[in-house]
Amino acid sequence: MKDMSLSKKRTVLVVEDDLINREILSSILSDAYDVLQAENGKVGIEILESWKKEISLILLDIQMPVMNGYEFLKTIGQTPSLRTIPIIITTSSNATDDEIKCLENGASDFVTKPYNPDVILRRVGSMIRLREASSVIDRVERDTVTSVYSRDFFFIFAEKLLKNSETEYDIFCCKIMYLKMLQSRHSQAKVEKLLIGIVKAMEENFGSDSVFGRLSDSTFFVLTPHKARENYENISENLRNAVKTLSIPDAVLHFSAYPSVDGKVPVISLCNKATAAVEDVKYQFGKQFAEYNSEFKDKYFRHQAILGYMESALKENQFEVYYQPKYALGKEKAGGAEALIRWTHPKLGFISPGEFIPLFENSGFITELDFYVAEKTCRDLREWLDSGKPTVPVSCNLSRVDFSHPKLAETIVGIADKYSIPHELLHIEVTESAYTNNMQVFLNTVQKLHNAGFCIELDDFGAGYSSLTVLGELDIDILKLDMYFARNMNSPKQRLILEHIFSIAKNLNIEIVAEGVETKEQSDDFRDMGCTYIQGYYYSKPLTKAQFEEYLNK
Repeated sequence: MKDMSLSKKRTVLVVEDDLINREILSSILSDAYDVLQAENGKVGIEILESWKKEISLILLDIQMPVMNGYEFLKTIGQTPSLRTIPIIITTSSNATDDEIKCLENGASDFVTKPYNPDVILRRVGSMIRLREASSVIDRVERDTVTSVYSRDFFFIFAEKLLKNSETEYDIFCCKIMYLKMLQSRHSQAKVEKLLIGIVKAMEENFGSDSVFGRLSDSTFFVLTPHKARENYENISENLRNAVKTLSIPDAVLHFSAYPSVDGKVPVISLCNKATAAVEDVKYQFGKQFAEYNSEFKDKYFRHQAILGYMESALKENQFEVYYQPKYALGKEKAGGAEALIRWTHPKLGFISPGEFIPLFENSGFITELDFYVAEKTCRDLREWLDSGKPTVPVSCNLSRVDFSHPKLAETIVGIADKYSIPHELLHIEVTESAYTNNMQVFLNTVQKLHNAGFCIELDDFGAGYSSLTVLGELDIDILKLDMYFARNMNSPKQRLILEHIFSIAKNLNIEIVAEGVETKEQSDDFRDMGCTYIQGYYYSKPLTKAQFEEYLNK
């Protein structure tokens, strides 16, 4: 048996309905090339599907049953992974119109019947060398890790396909969540294996009639013939299952689809809208797939309006800081508060923080807003201190996005010092998502703030998988239990977990705030466990500055 791993032969596909002509071509080529045979265009396409990476050139007859040469050329032209293979037409016709038609449909050259062996071999060899020489240019078109189209070339080929085809197409988006965190935890080889595995799974699920592109480190796009929503949901599930078998099984994928795209709209715009849909998924618990439909379109335009108003809203002081008290169980009075942002727009009315905060995080504007809240809080603290009003520590939230700011710690220190606020009165709330997003930067920044005398509170504790890791690596003063625990205290397992959390916190000399407490029963249960503070509607909703002052006076 011939050792194919040592063979340097290229593979040529002969598509010809006449058996004698197929055998003649195979006899001419077989010494220099491995030859595959197909008796018509349909069989040729089937062979290409299986051998497309090995086939270097196609010799194609035009007049064939089942699928003729013109139909074969058209099919190849609509299949991005196949249309780079050079095709030489074998013909007994001297009609110029036939040659022009073949060239227009993607043919590269012609040889005439009866066959001249020297001419056949020279033209085949020349065409293969030309294709392989151009592979250096082809690599510029493609992502170096996964070999799918790079960003710009995906746009070029996708737009060309949309303009030249009557097929209805969709845009499908696959995003790897927290890729930077995965890259910091795993070797480059493992991450690359993950990327290659995702592309392979996409190719298997979508087939060769789709165009694939990697538009950013973590985002892949597919231009694919139209499918029903349930097909995309099934494909999404298949891709998630495929990831579980790869080098990083804890990788999280989110997906979206923009159905029935308009070929007149730039592909970059279509991809941006599909990206908006996939970004929306990560804020919806238990959901991994979203479709850009009329309902989402309305929400998308509303979100664009919100983003358009955000800067002017900050300048015009439309944002108001509310304070939600933290009730100190041992002292039976307010022991602190959390500064929360509220926004009432002149045209849009009240906008929920749950709606605008994710948008601001995606745009990066959240950092300006967080600095605004910190400054407003320090201004209020200064006023309360100067007037002799009751004053308690107030915590301000830092978004995961804030940790991209090169001088985050210095800015917070500067704001507090501007109003001469004792640092122990300004608590800093951080979340585990910031830790997973950029671990080392997060650790260094929080340590600077802690060393500067600010109390550090870890928010949403228990909602992420890295909680205990954070406790081991960071100086935490207060844990804020995610409201999930308050809502599930009747579960024996959850209660056992809570007891262990309180035990760990006590041994580490960390105080605990229970969030989302809405009933006396919940409050009593947390009191019995040794909880330090309660925050929730049972004691108080978020209050305006004036209402909070009145609350403290009581």
